[in-house]
Amino acid sequence: LIDSKIKTDTIRYSVSLGSLADTASVIFMIDHPSMIKRIDTLICSGSKYNNLVLFEDTIFSDTSIIKENGCPNIVNHVVSVLDIVANLKDTALCIGDTTTLTVKNQDEYDYKYEWFEDSNRKKTIGNKKAISIKAKEETSYHVVVSAKSCKKEVEATLKVYSKPYLDRVVEINKNDLEIIADGGSSVYEFMIDKKWTTNNIIKNYIGNKNYKIQIKDDNGCITDTTFQTPSLNLIIPTLITPNGDGHNDYFSIKNLDLYPNATVQIFERHGKILLDCKASE
Repeated sequence: LIDSKIKTDTIRYSVSLGSLADTASVIFMIDHPSMIKRIDTLICSGSKYNNLVLFEDTIFSDTSIIKENGCPNIVNHVVSVLDIVANLKDTALCIGDTTTLTVKNQDEYDYKYEWFEDSNRKKTIGNKKAISIKAKEETSYHVVVSAKSCKKEVEATLKVYSKPYLDRVVEINKNDLEIIADGGSSVYEFMIDKKWTTNNIIKNYIGNKNYKIQIKDDNGCITDTTFQTPSLNLIIPTLITPNGDGHNDYFSIKNLDLYPNATVQIFERHGKILLDCKASE
């Protein structure tokens, strides 16, 4: 039995021939296998190594015979596979609003980023993990994520919604207003008096007032708008001709019914009161 930890060994033997005997020693030089070698290699996920497409870390062992001594030589090829995990999510936005597109990945490598507005890569629009986008129209955004010698491209589509708008304001029943919206999605809500409602009627509005409201559609897009209500000033006639021709036959103050608590007094030229009554009478 030869001890593999030593480089040489000695074997003694004896030879007898009748009355003749002799003892001799033979020294053997022992060649042991060389130490196992390790070769580290980094490849990108999906690349070939030894004609195999690899998606995970793999070890290949090669054994060869050293010509000089006939002993085996073992080499381990440790192949590390770099898999860039990067995701970008499609999103939707109201026109004119701003959002942030962010690459979702693990922070185990020193990643680099290149953003483009289209697949033609005509112009780089960012080199960070996230970019800020102001919505103008539906656009595809591409980002190339690289680490070491590996790259991965991901993309996302930004869908852009149009916003609703105030089409017109219609006076109904003299002291009420109806808000008519258009654009965007078809179902609207209105921010009136600091609360959202689907009711688009403003009751007992105040004349000559600027109303600030918000309009929201099904997609959540919001438009701020301002409109001025019609005048509710009292219009007092200065001429009465009760001749039955249908013109100025009656003394009628326009919009007086909107002020039921008002007092009406009519004087003749010398200051004598001819009429003193409430508007509601």
